[in-house]
Amino acid sequence: MSIKSIHGVGATQWVARIFYPTVVCAVLLLAGCEFGFTLPTATPTHSATGPTVAPSPTLFIPTPGIDSPNTIGDIGQNDLTAASLPSRSGLPPLAVGTESAGNVQSVQITAEDGAMLLGDLYQDPTRAVRLPGILMLGPNRTGWGDFPALLRDSGFTVLVMEMRDPSIINQQDFAAMMQALSETGSVNPGAIGVIGAGVGADAALLGCSADAMCDTVVLLSPTNGDLLQNALPTYNPRPLMLSASRDDAAAFAVVSTLGEAAAGEILLQPFDSAGRGADILRNRADFGELVIAWFTRHLLGT
Repeated sequence: MSIKSIHGVGATQWVARIFYPTVVCAVLLLAGCEFGFTLPTATPTHSATGPTVAPSPTLFIPTPGIDSPNTIGDIGQNDLTAASLPSRSGLPPLAVGTESAGNVQSVQITAEDGAMLLGDLYQDPTRAVRLPGILMLGPNRTGWGDFPALLRDSGFTVLVMEMRDPSIINQQDFAAMMQALSETGSVNPGAIGVIGAGVGADAALLGCSADAMCDTVVLLSPTNGDLLQNALPTYNPRPLMLSASRDDAAAFAVVSTLGEAAAGEILLQPFDSAGRGADILRNRADFGELVIAWFTRHLLGT
């Protein structure tokens, strides 16, 4: 077969039959010819690029002091104290409602998971200096009687909190409570003590073992001996005060064991039959005075 002939067609003719139609098609394509598709239009269409949401007919601008906070968001969103805090720091307790008689304010604390923890804040507004803070933790915040007020009148700012679930010790909740107390304007964050009752005593020692802000802790009728023995080495050598009734055999065994294992200053106050947990403070007024003296010495240094 001749190099100039392919199937009887000259090489030059073959190139022309293949190459020229291809070039013509490419030119026509660039010119906008239709070969199974449509070239984009020069003007954007409304359905592809136009706005889909109409603007609001009016703009609401709240007037401070006139419009209800509920119309512009939750109370506390514009709190200047919160705005001045560094990133990732805790917020002070958020006041709820009006302050009740006796300088007691119901408060909320935001937990790590966003849950709102309820408590009561006892502080003396006449004090011009920051005072040591006391966190009181128990199954409920109403079982302490008048002891929180006695602590406040003795020179402390007191935050009374209750556990979200008395059957579960939540260390994240404890950390949020301590952080909120330390951010309270009337509290000296360098002097904070904790007192816990029942399962609240377990949470107090477990939480304090992991929190350097806790300077001393008082445990009333703790319940979980194994848990607290494991936490005590981390808490040591900070001072520890313990109390339980002998007729509460389980709690008495726990405080006896902790008293022997404590490496710092220890005060163990047993009773024959003074009740359990916060009931000891109501049944033995002299014990309340002893607790106040303990906090005064270790937090006020007097």
